[in-house]
Amino acid sequence: MKTKLIASMCIIFPIFLSAQNHFPFIESGKTWADITIFDNIVSPVVIWTDYYKFGQDTLIQGKFYHSLFSCHKDPSMTNWTLENDLYREDSNKVYRYNWIGNEDLMYNFNLLEGDSVFIPDYAVEFTSADPNALIFTKRLSI
Repeated sequence: MKTKLIASMCIIFPIFLSAQNHFPFIESGKTWADITIFDNIVSPVVIWTDYYKFGQDTLIQGKFYHSLFSCHKDPSMTNWTLENDLYREDSNKVYRYNWIGNEDLMYNFNLLEGDSVFIPDYAVEFTSADPNALIFTKRLSI
């Protein structure tokens, strides 16, 4: 019954159906929070929040990178620290430019089920849209 209802809705209201829009991952001023909960048997639970934001862009070897700032354990978000790495986004992929001049692929939003991703010392197969379903297997080096 539920399937028939959904199918009927798709036929009746096709104009409202569309794919998910792409929202840039990296934008100047975009801010997010990372909440850490540290639970130790000996001490009480400690909770703190770190904030991150992207700064203005910088041109390096013809590519625009954004600096990343962090604000650790400061609820007023007034004391921002520049992180070492720079980030850029191109064709739904996010790259990191590190302090020694190497660029690494950090995220690939173009992956489909069955695609393989290679991370140093690991072979990863993207098996599902659920990020918890990634399968990591250790690669053997000879």
